[in-house]
Amino acid sequence: MPENPHAEPSVLFVVPSHNEGANISRTVQTLTSIARSRQKTTIAVVDDFSSDGSLDKLEQSGLLKLFRTSTQLGVSSARNIGASMADADVLIFCDAHIETDRETVDTLAEAAFRNRSSIVSPGIGDVANPEIIRYGCTWKPGPQLTRSWYRYGRRRHSGAIKELEVPFAPGGFMCINRELFEQAGGFDESYRNHGEEDIDFSLKVRRLGGLCIALDGTHVDHLFRPTLTFSHNRTDAIYNKLLLAYKNLDDQALYNLVESARGDAGVARELHNLERSALSDERAEQTQANIELTETLRKQFQVPTTLPDQPPSPGPTTY
Repeated sequence: MPENPHAEPSVLFVVPSHNEGANISRTVQTLTSIARSRQKTTIAVVDDFSSDGSLDKLEQSGLLKLFRTSTQLGVSSARNIGASMADADVLIFCDAHIETDRETVDTLAEAAFRNRSSIVSPGIGDVANPEIIRYGCTWKPGPQLTRSWYRYGRRRHSGAIKELEVPFAPGGFMCINRELFEQAGGFDESYRNHGEEDIDFSLKVRRLGGLCIALDGTHVDHLFRPTLTFSHNRTDAIYNKLLLAYKNLDDQALYNLVESARGDAGVARELHNLERSALSDERAEQTQANIELTETLRKQFQVPTTLPDQPPSPGPTTY
C-alpha cells in the first residue's frame, strides 16, 4: 500500500509469452515507456518455453525482469510465476500483443487499488479496427460455454469513466489488487495450456464476494489472431471447459455441457478422471455454492447454460 494515500499505486505488469515473434518486443517497448514515466512500476515477462528466439535479445533492467521456464507450463503457471517476481500494490496481467498508454494504466491501476474486492478491466479494441470496443466476457447461448464479449461500444475520446459490471474479466488485460489476488489463490494451474483460466479466476473472485468491473472510457488495443501461439488442441479445450463447469457450476449446467459434447471421444474419459480426482469431494462440499453462483450468472447477467432445445434467456443489450 502506498505510504502516501494520494501517491499512485505501484504496478507490476505480468506478461506471459510463447513464440510471440515481434509482438512481444513491441509490447515490452510500450510497457517500458509507461514504466519509465511512473514510480514503482515493474514488468515481469515469463517466457513459457519459446522456440522462436523472440526473447533472446531482451535485456533485463531494474524495470524489466525475465523468467524462462524449462518446459511449457501454460498461461496460468506463467501468470503466477510473473506475479511472484516483484512486489506491487496492483498486478496487471496482459497478453504479449497489446497496445496501451500511461493514462489508461493510471486509471485502471487506481480503480483496482480502490476497488479492493474487484477485478478491473478496460475496454478492448482490435489493433486492426480500434473504434469498436468490447467490455467483459460472457458465454454464447447454449450449453457449450463458448465465450463471447459481454457488450460492445464505440471508442470514446472524452467524457467520464463509467464502471460496468460484467460476468467475467478477460485475461488479455486484467488488473487486480495484490491482496485480492493472493486471497483468491492465483490462477488455477490445473487448466491445460490456455483457455478458461481467466473465467475460473473471475469466478474465484465472485465466490469471495467480489465483482468484475469494466471501465467504459478506457481502451487497450489487442492483436486478435486466427490461431494461438500457446499449444491448444481439441482435447485440452474440452478438458478445460469440463474443469470449469465441474469446479464452479451446478449439476444442470455440467450435464448440459457434457451432453452437448458427447460426440467427442475424450469427454467421457476426462469426466471420469475429474470424478476420480480430489475435485470430486470439493464439488460435493460446494454444491449449494455452485447452485447460487450459477443462478447469479443466469439471473443478473442472463448468462446462458441451457440445452439447445431450451429457449435461452435474452442476451445483454449492446451500446
